[in-house]
Amino acid sequence: MARAGTIGILLLILGTFWFLTCVTGESNVLSDEQSDELAANVTKVLSRLFDGYDKRLRPNYGGRPVIINISMAISSLGPIVETTMDYTLDFYFRQSWVDKRLSFEWDDDLYLNSEVLDKLWLPDTYFVNEKKSYFHFITTHNSLVRISPSGRVLYSARVTIVAGCPMDLIYFPFDQQRCSLILESYAYTTRDIDYKWIDSPIYIMEDIELPQFSILGKNHRVHHAMYLVGNYTQLIADFYFVRNLSYYVIQIYFPSILIVILSWVSFFVNRGATPARVALGITTVLTMATIMATTASSLPKISYIKAIDVFLGMCFLYVFASLVEYATVSYYNKARYKEERERRSKMKQKAIDIEMNAGAMTDQGKVRSDLYRIQDSHDNDETTTTFKTTDEVKFTTIGSEERDNCEIQFRCVPASPGGSSLVHQVDARAEQARMKIDGGSESSGILGRIRRKLKSMKAIGLNASKIDIYSRVIFPVSFIILNSLYWGYYLTVTDYTLEELLERDSK
Repeated sequence: MARAGTIGILLLILGTFWFLTCVTGESNVLSDEQSDELAANVTKVLSRLFDGYDKRLRPNYGGRPVIINISMAISSLGPIVETTMDYTLDFYFRQSWVDKRLSFEWDDDLYLNSEVLDKLWLPDTYFVNEKKSYFHFITTHNSLVRISPSGRVLYSARVTIVAGCPMDLIYFPFDQQRCSLILESYAYTTRDIDYKWIDSPIYIMEDIELPQFSILGKNHRVHHAMYLVGNYTQLIADFYFVRNLSYYVIQIYFPSILIVILSWVSFFVNRGATPARVALGITTVLTMATIMATTASSLPKISYIKAIDVFLGMCFLYVFASLVEYATVSYYNKARYKEERERRSKMKQKAIDIEMNAGAMTDQGKVRSDLYRIQDSHDNDETTTTFKTTDEVKFTTIGSEERDNCEIQFRCVPASPGGSSLVHQVDARAEQARMKIDGGSESSGILGRIRRKLKSMKAIGLNASKIDIYSRVIFPVSFIILNSLYWGYYLTVTDYTLEELLERDSK
């Protein structure tokens, strides 16, 4: 009997264990009858909740303001458009608040779709800097409503917004931008609604990539706005972006540098090859103008100078200066300027003849009875230098030169013992120049004086070949120096971390 009782107890335990196992394994799966009964109960709960519910009145009307908790999950960012200064944002926008009128006796939350939105009171949240926005309705309205037994309501919807983003493009394309999304209530002041961020309210999905920017970070803050109709609480979500420089280096900076280098090729081309050098100069200038116009078309028409404008302007000046350099070379390379240099060389020889004539004077003040005459033809005009014979020394003209409306006279006057003086008098615009020559000293004589005078006046003029030689060095060296200063400055002043940007914006 005892053995039979023990066996019965074991069978009872095993049966109970089997029953509990079966019940537990199927507890999450309701039968059709149980599901129908649960749906009927939920319907009764909803009917009771909305019976006498007035969605025109906010929760706790007349009492403390409703706390609206905000969070968002960013699913897509961009594009960021500089011309219109805005950006596109696709995100899941979640709002949560407590409405005691919707509390009920139940063990679980109520999961509802968008059909119940027409019966609920919803906060009139709007985005202050929104340009256009829309909800998603494929295949149905992308939204959910969840009501907990305590009366807490969670409303989530998928929203796409094009929001304004004022940009400071003074450092473009080395710039870092902050684009904000500002939300507040449209009708309810802080007496009725108070917005608050939840902990870690902004989540950005990891697979988001932008073509021209990298996401540097995010931030959230609260601002209290004051209007004529009252005070409102604003929640601001900040997104920080840093521009990717590689695109502009490949498409703008590198081609511009190559065009500038190409313009220097004309310095090595024979200065007599006018068609080749002119064509090369004009081509580089027009190409730089096209790059500048294309770059400006993709940016807003702002009044200040951007970093890329500084670089393109510098490149344009270099290619334009290369073209002007050849114009200068061509100007000094013409045949009539060769003749001018030859004429100036003959004038120098005249000065030497003047010295020879002055040196022929004796201690008694007599001059040699010789006549010198040199003819120089230039542009069909004749310049004649004549030395007259005379026995009178004091204030007597021994030579003169007439050209255009200018008469140059050379007179001999008594000087110190052992020497004589030659006065070079120019009758042009009431200007006079006197050169005294000491006959006893060769270094301080008329020849040395005239040579120093010719050197100081650079009578021979510029040399066309030297202009090209100097340009081959000056242009590349100065361009390298300016580029080093440009890149060093802009890469330094725009190197900010997220913490530095947050500190800067908080001031």
